[in-house]
Amino acid sequence: MSSQRRQAILSQILPSALQLPFVYRVLEDSLIEDLDITQDKANLDADLTLFDVTSLATLPEDLNLSARIFAKEVGVIAGLPLAEAVFKLAHESLDFEALLPDGTAVQVGDELARIAGPGRALLIAERPALNFLGRVSGVASLTKHFVDQVAGTRAKIL
Repeated sequence: MSSQRRQAILSQILPSALQLPFVYRVLEDSLIEDLDITQDKANLDADLTLFDVTSLATLPEDLNLSARIFAKEVGVIAGLPLAEAVFKLAHESLDFEALLPDGTAVQVGDELARIAGPGRALLIAERPALNFLGRVSGVASLTKHFVDQVAGTRAKIL
């Protein structure tokens, strides 16, 4: 996928505040850190599934998979657009459906998203997407905790 195509996809998914070159680089880097891509990311224009030796060795090329993401803890979900962006960067034909908006309070077991498409691409994107969701949701949950702690006071959490 070309750099222009990747930027077009990200501009459709990410909120405007995240449409920044360094955010794009972080998303790309998260995808390729476990792949067998060398040089200066020149291979990003190629099909990333060609560089995941584990998937190449274990999954048929034409295998489609589906996945669901569930909350593991009580908290506030955040980062779903980042997760979607990672999946779409891995392969633009992956379908990502967020079931809740960012900022929603969740309970253990709540279903957050569904993903379907080429199996190799899904496996490439799964770990970095979950890492973003876990980190950003952790920050959102902790922030909500602090906001709740100062409720009824004049203090503001910024």
